Amino acid sequence: MSGAGTKVFVFGRHRKKLQMLQTLSTGGGGVEVELVDTSTPEGQSTLTDAAASMDCVVEATGSPNGFDQACGLLHPLGTLVLKSTCAAGVEKGLNLAMIVIDELRVVGSRCGPTDLALKVLADQGPLGFKHTFPLGELVEAVYKLDDIQEAFEKAGERGSLKVVVEM
Repeated sequence: MSGAGTKVFVFGRHRKKLQMLQTLSTGGGGVEVELVDTSTPEGQSTLTDAAASMDCVVEATGSPNGFDQACGLLHPLGTLVLKSTCAAGVEKGLNLAMIVIDELRVVGSRCGPTDLALKVLADQGPLGFKHTFPLGELVEAVYKLDDIQEAFEKAGERGSLKVVVEM
């Protein structure tokens, strides 16, 4: 996405994750990125003010609450891109009313081609693309294979990012 005047909001409630994105928010290219911490009163106010104002929202929380918030941010006929399955919401009765009432377009999005992702991670992406995101900061912990149980426990902690198991 690029273009003068484009504004992207990133809503989240984990300050640590939002801080990681801070470097991306100053990338230029005519795109303004606003990081919004919804765990604060100011962030909740921004979330409320943004209701029904977005053309496109990417939902990646995996929670029914995140799904509802994403739908609420879209104006009628907007596009919801689902990066998560909200599987827990299906068990509890996921509310699809806003999709029908506001005639939202829903687009599913998978991870994409693994071979291309590996090239980008190796700084050999197409068209000379080089990633600038500090990927090492995503690693929460590193464990030996003998400590696999502890690694799974760490990975299951709320807010945990990536856990590496060395073989």
